[in-house]
Amino acid sequence: MLFYSFSFIAFFMPVVLAGFFTLHKYAGNGAAKLFLFVASLFFYGYWNPIYLPLLLGSIVFNYFISEHIKAAKSKPFLWFGVIANFCLLGFFKYMDFFIENMNMVLGSEWSLLHIALPLGISFFTFQQVAYLVDSYKSKTGKDSFLDYGLFVSFFPQLIAGPIVHWREMMPQFDDLKQGDFSAQTFLTGVNIFALGFLKKVLIADNLAFVTDNIFGDAHNLDLVSSWLGGICFTLQIYFDFSAYSEMAIGAALMMNIKLPLNFNSPYKARNINDFWNRWHITLTRWFFQYTFLPLAALWAKGSSLSLNVLIATTMIIFTLSGLWHGAQWTFVLWGAMHGLALVAYRIWQANNWSMPKFIAHSITLLFLIVAAVVFRAPSIEFFGEYAYAMVGGMGIYNPDNYLSPYISALYVLFLLLFYAVLKAPNVFEIVGYQHIKADEGQSTFLPLIDIKTAFLRMKTNAYVTIAYGIAFGFTLLHVLQRDTIGAFIYFDF
Repeated sequence: MLFYSFSFIAFFMPVVLAGFFTLHKYAGNGAAKLFLFVASLFFYGYWNPIYLPLLLGSIVFNYFISEHIKAAKSKPFLWFGVIANFCLLGFFKYMDFFIENMNMVLGSEWSLLHIALPLGISFFTFQQVAYLVDSYKSKTGKDSFLDYGLFVSFFPQLIAGPIVHWREMMPQFDDLKQGDFSAQTFLTGVNIFALGFLKKVLIADNLAFVTDNIFGDAHNLDLVSSWLGGICFTLQIYFDFSAYSEMAIGAALMMNIKLPLNFNSPYKARNINDFWNRWHITLTRWFFQYTFLPLAALWAKGSSLSLNVLIATTMIIFTLSGLWHGAQWTFVLWGAMHGLALVAYRIWQANNWSMPKFIAHSITLLFLIVAAVVFRAPSIEFFGEYAYAMVGGMGIYNPDNYLSPYISALYVLFLLLFYAVLKAPNVFEIVGYQHIKADEGQSTFLPLIDIKTAFLRMKTNAYVTIAYGIAFGFTLLHVLQRDTIGAFIYFDF
């Protein structure tokens, strides 16, 4: 079920809100949590019921493994649970990729399995692996199966994140006061959801139309159109992913539940390190806590972290991060590019070199545009052709290109969008949303996030919500008139 589908907005969300608050008031917190758990399972199964047993089986398996880990502090059970989770993810996400590459290397002809990727499997797998590790480290509490099931399946964050920790969610589910209806919190959630909705259907989906046309017409590419395509997709994925993150936070906040920020104006980043502190924050945090720190500690062997160890570990986690995004060599290349960029930044930083902020920001944006082309490319060969066009190898301007008559107008439009992205406040700043960090002791890798601004800052109130609602209604009519609805990009991961 898509957040901006008619069925979600007109039926699912109103029923969930009414049921959650009514049950909490008259039947208690346990009934409200059970209702949310069942509603979340329905939300997941609505897309493709065949994968609902997979999600439920994963929840049951990890719950009982975690209970044994907590009771016995058993490292073998921890490893068993972690390996089992990654094997499940590997089978569904990477088996065809493995077979394809083995056929290429060995000259064999093994048939591909053509396995459909279950929605959200990368997200709920990583979330449960983190829970197992945290259970071993005594960073989780004593949870019932219902608590754990809701923690994993809570519908706003189930499909595409954020990847949450026990300490961020479980205390909220256990707090009886969180089920009391708050008009102020509800309206803030509505505002965040509505603005995310508008970004998705009015900006991201229309950018997708241009992106698809440019990347689908590779033979007529030129320098002008290829850079336009890179800029367009860079903007598309920004508006698409930030819209999902905002709609997820808004939907949860309507029920007084605060999800962690997953997106914090990443294109305002001054360098690539700053970018990864702002983009997909919870995934960055996961790789830092559960991959970077263990590897660095293993290789450093108690001594201080050397630059060589830092470089090697950075390359490993970003290559893995690329592979996490999809079973294609383009994603591996994309991850390696970001790893190399971070390595270059660390070396620059270690030598105390500096450059003007404007130049640093410009270099970062140019790199992100090129990396976005790799991310969007269907193959390494396609990226090679596209990159050749970007350096002028296919000419400066091809009048036969499908979008040639609109090139100038599109460039002006995209530059205005980029200016808005770089200069305007983000959605959370606009509505005055305050996010309280769950664990400031874990903030070494991430900047403290304090959402305040004097520019366009509005307190949530009924008048603002009505204004959003009018725009929201017109946009919903626009969505209902479409033949197809484009899913969020991160649903593919």
